[in-house]
Amino acid sequence: MKKILVMSDDIKSGEFTAAWLEKEGNFLVEKRSKNTSIKLLNCKFKFDLLIMDIDVSLNDGWALCREIRKISSIPIIIISPRKEDIYELYGFEIGIDDYIRKPFNPHILIARIKSILSRYCKEKKINYAFNELVINKMGHSVLIHGKPLNLRPKEYDLLLYLIENQGKALSRDQILQDVWNYEYAGYQRTVDSHIKKIRKKLGEKRSFIQTVRNYGYKFSNSPI
Repeated sequence: MKKILVMSDDIKSGEFTAAWLEKEGNFLVEKRSKNTSIKLLNCKFKFDLLIMDIDVSLNDGWALCREIRKISSIPIIIISPRKEDIYELYGFEIGIDDYIRKPFNPHILIARIKSILSRYCKEKKINYAFNELVINKMGHSVLIHGKPLNLRPKEYDLLLYLIENQGKALSRDQILQDVWNYEYAGYQRTVDSHIKKIRKKLGEKRSFIQTVRNYGYKFSNSPI
């Protein structure tokens, strides 16, 4: 169960948002005013996400966001009646994760929440370890038996992408799109050549990258 703190200027709006989240069944929801919300974030009780249902055109609304960012990296979703792009853009500049304009579809809000929580869960995982193969995301390094592997930036990106999709068969086209971006006008053999180089550097661990015939590749630490 994910714990969500709903902070609202408008009691009815806050209750509406909280009711929909509770109806979803996967969330524990706490409804608070702005003043008590800051105190809660300073306490040891941990929330997974903060929803701020406020009029961000007011200086204290933005000041509150900045204050929260000083004490917490909690994901923040702003719900606001302000429809001008300038408010949304400023919100992203000071560190919010999403901006939803009123009136909004509660199903869209729940989908956005799930997407953000999923992304944060992935980002929280700093290390991956597979039988003496260790990937440290924070240090941007790969070790085998404690010794660093000399990977070029794109080789590292590709290896990490395969690991974070462990067990999934990934097509060459999909890998090109996600690792080299949609605009990349390369060929599928670009993926093959990078895989070949990574396998060579992995040495005895090369079997972790498995070929999916006539399709692409997958990462697995299980025997083929």
